[in-house]
Amino acid sequence: MNIKPVALIVCALFGCLASTSALAQDARTGLIQRIAEAQGLTKLFDQQLVVINEAMRTLAKGVIDRSVQSGRQPDLKEQAAFNRIESRNANMFSSKEIVAAWTARYGHEMSIQELEEVLRYYESPVGRKDVAANQEAMPGFSNWMARETDSRTTSLAADFIAELKAARQ
Repeated sequence: MNIKPVALIVCALFGCLASTSALAQDARTGLIQRIAEAQGLTKLFDQQLVVINEAMRTLAKGVIDRSVQSGRQPDLKEQAAFNRIESRNANMFSSKEIVAAWTARYGHEMSIQELEEVLRYYESPVGRKDVAANQEAMPGFSNWMARETDSRTTSLAADFIAELKAARQ
């Protein structure tokens, strides 16, 4: 028996399987990207980034303001540091980067047919209304989360400082 023809057949079968798998993965990736687009994720993440950036700006400004309240004006180096942190914070993430990370993790347990159903939903009239409702709710929800996080973190930090002081006595 000549082994070369058998080897060629086996190689051809593996090649077909590999290309079928690659095509299926391309179809999956394309579907997930279309779902992300239909869900309006870029706009949702842009809205969240605005709130996060404002919260970080407020936090950094608070540090400067506490310095002023203590009777000391921030010097040029401190103001430059504030400007740098504000700029770096504004560029920490982009919605495009976040959507790419989301699409890389979405739907691994779903079949192509299930992903197609999800896409059909988001492209349907009620799905588009769902997306619009989410986009409308997101700014207010994100602002609420930022306020609550600030409030609760401040309270937790105060409790922690009090506990540390008590532990030292």
